[in-house]
Formats: sequence, C-alpha cells, structure tokens
Amino acid sequence: MAESSSTALSVPATGSSLGFLENAITTFEGVERLAACMAKCGTLPQHLQGKPSDCFRIVVQAAKWRMDPFAVAECTSLVHGRMCYEGKLVAAVLQAMGAIEGRLTYEITGKGQDASIVVTGTPKGAKKPASLSGSVKEWRTTHNGSPWEKQPETMLVYRGTRQWARLYAPEAILGVYTPDEAEEIRTVEATVVGTDLPQPEAARTAATTAESKPADAPPPQQPTNTPPAPAKPPEHPALAAGLKLMGDLTTAKLDGRKILVRLAALHGAKVPSQIAPENLDQFGKDVAELKACLGNPAELEAKLAEWERMQAQEGGAK
Repeated sequence: MAESSSTALSVPATGSSLGFLENAITTFEGVERLAACMAKCGTLPQHLQGKPSDCFRIVVQAAKWRMDPFAVAECTSLVHGRMCYEGKLVAAVLQAMGAIEGRLTYEITGKGQDASIVVTGTPKGAKKPASLSGSVKEWRTTHNGSPWEKQPETMLVYRGTRQWARLYAPEAILGVYTPDEAEEIRTVEATVVGTDLPQPEAARTAATTAESKPADAPPPQQPTNTPPAPAKPPEHPALAAGLKLMGDLTTAKLDGRKILVRLAALHGAKVPSQIAPENLDQFGKDVAELKACLGNPAELEAKLAEWERMQAQEGGAK
C-alpha cells in the first residue's frame, strides 16, 4: 500500500472546536486544498475571491492563531496592497493565543475628538497588569472618510488594543498590519516620494552653472513696461497620470471618467483637479495601482470597491 505524500506543517496544538478543519490544516496539501475552496467561495470578501494564494496566507495565519480561517477572512481587507486585519480580531487573537490573563479593560475619558483611553491587561506569565494610554488627537488618521471622525471612542478601543498587543504580546500579531497602520505607512511612503523634495542632479547642475558664470557677466536686462505674465504653477504628476489612466480606461471600453470621479471622491474631491495638494501623492499611487489592473477590469472594480468599502465602514484597527 502506497504511503501518503502529504507534507506535515508545524501547526500549534489547538484545543479548539474546529472539527474537520483541524485535520485539514495540519499538512501543506490540506492548507492548499482549503485555500482553493475558500477562493471559490462567493460570500468571502471580494479581495479574496479567486485568489487562492491570498487565501492560503489567511489559512496559515488562522492556524497560527487557532481560529476558523473563514472567520478570520471576514475580518480582513486589502488596503493599498497590504492585507490588513480588523482591530476586533486583534483582541480575539490575544484570547485565542492565550497571550493574556483574563481580558483587556478600557477606561475612556472625554468625548469625541477630546477623548483619551487607558488600556490595561495582564500578559501571560506576568505578575502585574500592564497599561498604556493614548488619545484621539495622538492616534487619529486624517485621510478623507476616516472613521476617527464618526466613531472616535470605538477607534480608540481598536487602536489601544493593537498598541497594547504590539508592546506586551508581539508574538501574537507579528507580521500583521491593521488598516490604520497601512494608512500610516502609506503616508510615510508618499512623503518620501513627494515631488517637492530637492533633486540632487538638479542641485549639482545649478551649482555648476553658478561656478562657471564669468565674473564680468553683464547686468541683467532691465524689464520693459509690459509686466510679464504670471508663471503657471507646474501640474502635479499625479494629475497627469490620472488623465492618462482615464484615456487608457476609455480605450479599454470602460467608463474612465466615472472611475476617476470615484477615485477623486476617496480623496475628498468631486474631480481630480480639486484634490487638496497634500493628498495628490497618495492619489498618484492609487492611480498606479488601478493602472496595474487595466488588463483585468473585474480586479480593477474590486480594488476600487474595496477602497470605498473601507472608507465607509468602521475601519477596524486601520
């Protein structure tokens, strides 16, 4: 009788009640089959449908957390290309992993944008509770549609849970992003690639020109009586990229104008030209992500719809 060729995986003993799923996730082949099944599930979040590789990642993560992979999948979202997990899931993970004695407690003072919180819990094996504090003003994200504007106290709990876990139980959520972290990372990336940064080559060219200018150069020509026309500010590259994308979408027989209007709405404007200057770098990166989906209209629509869903929902731990 031929021996099984299954490849064993190192999965923590669970003690949970997942039934047949516990056996399914103990081998590589089992995880692969379950991921393929999940990818065909029409009730899963849009960003996981038809994506067995992403589902594989969810199954492996759920196995580490000793949780139902389908339940974990429902608490995920795709934010600017990163798989993110909602804040309420982080709290559940602390319990499932046995990383905390009892539960976290939350003490909120103040209301609205002036609210603050103290999160307290006892890490497993610790002799006394550990606490951390934060406030809406410290932690809130300011992108258009941020859930911090509508649900500041709820977001304080989500963010406080994630911060506590990062400090006192990092092994439980190692390598996992929440949506607000993805936004913070994206903001940093947008700042790094911003077009207002000095360009080394241009600076060297300017210095060389200044050094090579002869000492006895004639004085500058006196201006005429006709005032010069005001210089037109340069167009941000993101706007040009958006216009190009609209043309490409139209060529692909898609409603390019409608798609760009929807994208502009995610950045607080009716049309791209009305987007605030501080949001244009992020808009440009969104344009680039949509451009990468030109060959797959369904994926493009799913990505845009997911961004809209994230903006409208409570946000989880973003």
